[in-house]
Amino acid sequence: MSTWEGEYYKDVYRYLDKVKGKVVESVPQILPYVDLESDVGYVETEIGDIEPAWFKPADPGGSSGGASSSRGGRGKGKVVKVRIPMEVFKQIVWEGLKLPKLVPKGKDSYVDEIRLEGYTDKGPQNRLDLEKTLFEIIKSGGFMHEQVFRYRDIRIKKNPVSSAVVVFARDKSGSISDHMVSTMRVASWWIGEWLSDNYPHVARVYILHDEEAVEVDRDTFFSAESNGGTVISSFLLLSKNILEERYPFHEWNRYVVYFSDGDDWHEDFSVSLSILEEMSKEINLFAYGQVQESRDSFSLSSVLHYDSFLSVLTQKYGEKGNKSENIRFSTLSIKTIGDWLRACFGQEEQR
Repeated sequence: MSTWEGEYYKDVYRYLDKVKGKVVESVPQILPYVDLESDVGYVETEIGDIEPAWFKPADPGGSSGGASSSRGGRGKGKVVKVRIPMEVFKQIVWEGLKLPKLVPKGKDSYVDEIRLEGYTDKGPQNRLDLEKTLFEIIKSGGFMHEQVFRYRDIRIKKNPVSSAVVVFARDKSGSISDHMVSTMRVASWWIGEWLSDNYPHVARVYILHDEEAVEVDRDTFFSAESNGGTVISSFLLLSKNILEERYPFHEWNRYVVYFSDGDDWHEDFSVSLSILEEMSKEINLFAYGQVQESRDSFSLSSVLHYDSFLSVLTQKYGEKGNKSENIRFSTLSIKTIGDWLRACFGQEEQR
């Protein structure tokens, strides 16, 4: 490769790094507009304020009429439309939101992995290695006998099983709108994808509650009609029981994600905190999103100046959970999904 070609490719990669950097910075703004129902397999977005690339010409002498090799001056930034494969975009999201790479537990559980490794002089015909057998025949002076046959050997390797379970729970009381449920759906999708990138197997549990909690399937979780009152402790108690019965803490990485508008009976807050405090000892993370219609909307509790679940959590665990090792919470709207994910999951320490 000539010197000018090397410089050209350096320019290309430098420009692509700038584009990626802009995408990473813009992740919180891009997330609300990603079409999760699309099957096109890529994310298309526009990013602005990109310095124009200064590429060397195809003809090192500059006679081809290509772009000038001069680097004199910066051009005006312009809007660039980029198309990113979804799998690549996910990694950009994890980087942009500073979501950590997790270290799974579950090392006491194993699954057998069968491999063909090494050779043996006995085995079934379908594992006969002709090349190795021919080599052994030559070594023996061209004589064919039982000891020259070579078969691929089977080795069984025990691999640690690293599994996670995430409990998605939400309030379905009469104050929950369709728009709020849509926000919950998007946030849940990104959490599920992040966990699936960190664990080979992720089990999902869905819980709905008003005054009482019930386990449901995914479709019902997002389509159930909103009605009734709110008792937050009902979902916490059901979550605790399900985890204890089906997902032992020494084998499973456990996550609990809860969405509501924050309303609850005042006397239930202390019951909820008591259950959460006990449950937090045997889960990796509890994440709560107090869902708003929009970034600037107000909940009934804030208008009437009474406690919400978010304010009660803040009083006990500090702003966004900064006094707790594994309890995180923040407000959540469709416009702030990236900020919420970063607040709840984006700590540098591994959970």
